[in-house]
Amino acid sequence: MNTHQYWPGVILATLSFLLLLPLMLWLPEQFGHAPGVISAAQAEGYNNRIAHLTSLLWILFTVTGVWVLSRNTDQSPIAPPRSVNKPGLALSCLLPMITILAVVFLYFPPALAPKGSYFEESIHLTAIHRMLGGDVPYLDFEFLYGPLMLYPAYWWTQLTSFSLTSFYTYVMMLELLVMLALLIPIQTYISSFWARVGAFLLLSSLYFNTMLGPNQNGLRKLMGVLILISVAQRPLHFGLSALHGVAVGLLLSYSQEFGAATAIGILAIYASLFIKLRDKRAILALLLTGAVSCIVWLGCLWLLLGPAMMDYFSVIRYLTAQFDSGEAAFRFYWTASSLAVFALILIAIWLVGTALSRKWTEMPGPGDLLAIGALAYAALLLKSGLSRADQWHLVPCALPIAFSLILPLRTSVMPITRRVRVLGIMLTLILALTYSFGQFTIVRYVFREGLLANYKAMLSDQAPQTAQHIDSERPNILNERRNPSEDIVELATFLAEPPQRGARVFAYDRLWSLPMKVGVSKFGYLTDNFIYGDDRGNLLRQALSENPDVLVVIEREAYDWLRSTPEDTSATPEPDWISSGQFGRLREILSSAHVPAVPTEVAQIQTRWRRLVGNYLADNYTPIFSNDSYVVLGYRNEPTD
Repeated sequence: MNTHQYWPGVILATLSFLLLLPLMLWLPEQFGHAPGVISAAQAEGYNNRIAHLTSLLWILFTVTGVWVLSRNTDQSPIAPPRSVNKPGLALSCLLPMITILAVVFLYFPPALAPKGSYFEESIHLTAIHRMLGGDVPYLDFEFLYGPLMLYPAYWWTQLTSFSLTSFYTYVMMLELLVMLALLIPIQTYISSFWARVGAFLLLSSLYFNTMLGPNQNGLRKLMGVLILISVAQRPLHFGLSALHGVAVGLLLSYSQEFGAATAIGILAIYASLFIKLRDKRAILALLLTGAVSCIVWLGCLWLLLGPAMMDYFSVIRYLTAQFDSGEAAFRFYWTASSLAVFALILIAIWLVGTALSRKWTEMPGPGDLLAIGALAYAALLLKSGLSRADQWHLVPCALPIAFSLILPLRTSVMPITRRVRVLGIMLTLILALTYSFGQFTIVRYVFREGLLANYKAMLSDQAPQTAQHIDSERPNILNERRNPSEDIVELATFLAEPPQRGARVFAYDRLWSLPMKVGVSKFGYLTDNFIYGDDRGNLLRQALSENPDVLVVIEREAYDWLRSTPEDTSATPEPDWISSGQFGRLREILSSAHVPAVPTEVAQIQTRWRRLVGNYLADNYTPIFSNDSYVVLGYRNEPTD
């Protein structure tokens, strides 16, 4: 194959990438933000919406340019990857068995529970705790993800118990599902056992859930990839098209952003087939997939939420508008990780532009179609990837592209040569290394100080020193914790005693997960300590004024700050141990844009809480309990705004 014919397209793609490097830093700083938006990006004058538009225009311009320059290239067939004899049944079963053992060891519930909860599992534990008390998601409290992410965990809790051991068992099952599902394409398309091991180690590191929440589990990130692979493999099989519609509908119900990205990827595949082959079956398959996905999605929402389905749409519409305006955004800058993400996208751009420039005389290979769908998937998902701009949101944008380069899928119109595959694997390796390094502090806390320390205690037959049993009105997780602080035990005991027993509790700012820990009913619409708009805070303050029987729990440090400083005092950014920690500066350069931005974001959150709620509490509530860590406030007089 004559590789020189591709140089014009390669040079154009490279030049466009070099132009993108300064544009992504400079252009978003030239545009302001919507009024009322609060984020670390806004504080630095960076408009994330413009950043996404810039990336979309770059993709469109570069694909078009490569298409124009590649129209006269020779369409020499590309030699398929060499076939290697597949390993026997024993070797084929070995990798899944090792995977199962590794997942069980890393997520063994009795070893995680004594120090839980750790990170984002608190979001789901709090939601489940509220549902057990009769609250309905989206109607009574905010939830950022789809109901299908929440309800199976809720049903599991009803079947077992509200406890850390039960919840971590559910998390372990999710992790097993993801890692075994990841092996399906690897063992299907890769013949060599050791190549399978290498591909699995490489890709599994990008799905490793260190923060233990189902929202951080890889299911929603992997499901779309598997759907796109299946569509690319047999795009005109109408029975499969219906099944793809079912899968997309379920994914939309689980995570709307990944479901939408997958739907756009499928649309791109069928649009290319219709435009290049004039095959009307592509339109029929697309309509079938779309119709089934809509029916399944809406049906799933109705079955889970009933009339609260409209509240779901209201919440998603509000949050989407806020995030689009720049709420809770980080300023994007180039790291080794983000450079690798955009380099993978650049490869997909070049491949797609080259493929579209050629005459399609027959159905293209699955590798061709997967790359087309993967590029469209990335273009949409960059919306959230460039908004939050951290590694957890940006890296998933490139995952389908990585699969298209790692899996030896057949191609007929794309020049996916051995060199291109090696480059894709090397870029994915950079992603894996920087992604893993970016989670260093979290991994150390969860798996060394939590999991391994508890394993050591179990092996040494040390009896767990748990809290004296708290007879709370609602289920709590404090009774499972090893060595809980005296202050939280004292607080839980106080809230479990008359007359405050049974009272609803509003947890201020960083104490948002406290109610499920101590076994009280949480008051308020918020999920965590993010107030995604001033109107949300105003409604919260109004709800407190209309319910003076609600108790308020606030950190001692936060309460002292409210009482000892003027009302308009802003919080001062301080180093955050999770974001900085050991090797913080290196992770800031290599891994994720969130590292230097978190202290600013935390200070903004504290200041907004004070302005919208805290000053009102300081004026209208008085302490009824306090210790070194917590203060409980009760209504003092007629509320005044």
